[in-house]
Amino acid sequence: MANKPDKRVIREAAADWALRRSEGELSPDEGRAFEAWFTAWPEHAAAYERAAGILGESRAILREDADFAMRSLNSGKDGPVLSKVAAVSVLLLGLCLWFAFDMPLRMTADALTASNETTVVTLGDGTLAHLNGNSALDEDFTPGTRLVRLLRGEIYFEVSKDPARPFVVEAGGGEVRALGTAFNVNLVGGMAEVTVAESRVSVVGEARGEGVVLHPGDRIAYDREGRLSDIIHVPADLEAPWLTNRLVFEERPLASVMEEIFRRLPGRLVIANPATGRRLISGTFDLGDPELALRAFGRAFGIKIVRAGPVLTIIY
Repeated sequence: MANKPDKRVIREAAADWALRRSEGELSPDEGRAFEAWFTAWPEHAAAYERAAGILGESRAILREDADFAMRSLNSGKDGPVLSKVAAVSVLLLGLCLWFAFDMPLRMTADALTASNETTVVTLGDGTLAHLNGNSALDEDFTPGTRLVRLLRGEIYFEVSKDPARPFVVEAGGGEVRALGTAFNVNLVGGMAEVTVAESRVSVVGEARGEGVVLHPGDRIAYDREGRLSDIIHVPADLEAPWLTNRLVFEERPLASVMEEIFRRLPGRLVIANPATGRRLISGTFDLGDPELALRAFGRAFGIKIVRAGPVLTIIY
């Protein structure tokens, strides 16, 4: 039997088959090709069912809103003109909903969380991955490697020991490598930030091509090009304060602090004044009641915050 393709190839094929089957009946040759692919490996069937489910959910959302848009726009006198407007409107609406509901990410992520949602996922090797709000990962384990891609947000890993298979997290412009340890990886402000709680990890930036070893309490950051910062040391209870519903920041740009806060709040964040976003601030934030804490945050730092319900927040 042929070697099983990797998970990314399986997912791409599953998404392709789901789209093709949703567009109409397959030809006899296509039907046989789909059946051969679907039954070749159990992973094929599982990936297809997942892709078809996500596609069905998104199509249901689009169909409901499209029907509403068409009824509204076609109620006018200039039917043909309004039909064209409706078609464009529905297309734009569909694209907005596709991205608003995280459909592209959901097609590739093995686990993800929404705003103000945290969860703990047990990976295939027994490793525990604690996901902060608005976070996502992709797991790709083989007999020789354990690879996790941090696609968005922040995750605290409690790694199961397996000396034969190093545990690697790809995030931004670098990777974190460990055998058995606990560490936090945070994508924020265009940087990847790694903090070690137990044992040791090696952080490799693409720009440097060599590893820097971190010990408990060490923190390092690197940018999208993999350029490493200096190592700093943080107190023992602050390696991942979000696990206890706290956010602690010292001389951090306000924009990156707000990015972390809005992992616990819904809607889009807009900082109207770039100078406000660059302002360096220090303090703590209570993630247990983010709405109440956000108001106190605004008063403490003298910034104006306008909330349009759960949809939009403007800071200036």
